[in-house]
This record gives sequence, C-alpha cells and structure tokens, in this order.
Amino acid sequence: MAKPRVFAASPCGKEPVCDQFYDCFAGLELPPSSTRQRAVGGSIPKNLNKLVDCAIEAKSTHIFIVEDDSVFGSDTVTRLLKHDKPVVTGLCRSRTAPFRSYVYDGMNDEGLIYHTLTPEDKGLIKCVATGLGGILINMKVFDKLKRPYFHNYFVGEQEWGQDIVFGKSLIEAGIDVYCDLDVIIGHTTKCVVASEKSPDGPWQIVLRVNDAVLKAGQPV
Repeated sequence: MAKPRVFAASPCGKEPVCDQFYDCFAGLELPPSSTRQRAVGGSIPKNLNKLVDCAIEAKSTHIFIVEDDSVFGSDTVTRLLKHDKPVVTGLCRSRTAPFRSYVYDGMNDEGLIYHTLTPEDKGLIKCVATGLGGILINMKVFDKLKRPYFHNYFVGEQEWGQDIVFGKSLIEAGIDVYCDLDVIIGHTTKCVVASEKSPDGPWQIVLRVNDAVLKAGQPV
C-alpha cells in the first residue's frame, strides 16, 4: 500500500468562531509529504471544490475536510487513517438544540435521516452519511462522483446545504461511510452564561445556546 499523503483542507467562508481552531488545524499530525491549506472568503461549496482540485494536483491519497468552527485533537487524522476506509469521520454534533449527532441512517425527501446513538454504539460504526465537520476521504472516491462535488440546491422551498448534497452523492455512488465514535470533533458556538436560583435550592450556572437552556449542574 502506498504511504498516505493527506491534504488537510478547511473551507473557511467566515472568521472562525474561536481562535482555538487555528491551533487545532496547525497542530494536526500528518504523514510525511502531506499538505494543509485553508480557502478563505467566498462560498463554502466553491472553496471545497477548489480544495479538492488542489488535493488532486498535489497527488494526495486522502483529503481531510474540517470546518473552521471545529476543535479537535492533534491525532485526529492519524486515528482515522488507521481504519483504511473510503470515507470516515469523527463524531460531531450540531451546535443548535437538540444537538444531534451528524451521523445519518438514510435519506428522504426532506434530507438526511439522523441516527440516534444508543448504548450499543461504540468504536467504528457504519452509516449512510455524515457531516463535514471532520471527514477523511480517500481521493479515489471522487473518481466515482460528478462535478461539482459540493454545491447547494433547493427541493421546493427547502435548501439543501453542501453537506446534505455530498451525502446524497455518496449514497447514490454506493460509497461506504463510517464514523469513529471515539474521535470527537467539537463544534464551537456562542452561548450566554447566566445564573439561576430556585426558591429552595442553590445558585446554578445556566447556559443558553440559541433556544436551548442547559444547566451546568454545579452550584456556585
């Protein structure tokens, strides 16, 4: 087997939510002769297609796509490479309530169908599609897909983003997709930190993320 050459790619269409992304991206452990590159400005789909073309030009064996609102361990790519799968991702959740995992069991007219994690789910699991928060793709996969690989389109009045469109393409091409539940991709967001006191209880920290209210579970 040829030694892997990974093209670490981030399609930045905005400033990262937090500076920690820069440290994570710069600190990624990559095989020798690998490359890392960000595409800044413009649309996310356009940047993604540009980065795939750059990976092809660099003769990379894999592309690791990670969005600029993510935080992740330095060994993320190393751990995903060990699985030797066409498409494999870490576990990432949405940053809005109900904070569902970007792991999908199928697709219907409304989009991708979320997989509900159970206690039996652990380690590497096979799924139908995942998000693009931290995904390692063997470059041979793109030989089976049509250009442009990433784009948005509307189904009636509903817009399908590039992640849903790409997942649909993988399903139609019969590409095997996996998620390593032990590789965690954090999804950063903004929250409001507040305090709350019940009539007979202690003060507690309350986090408000959009419409969700989360109790931190510790008295202050």
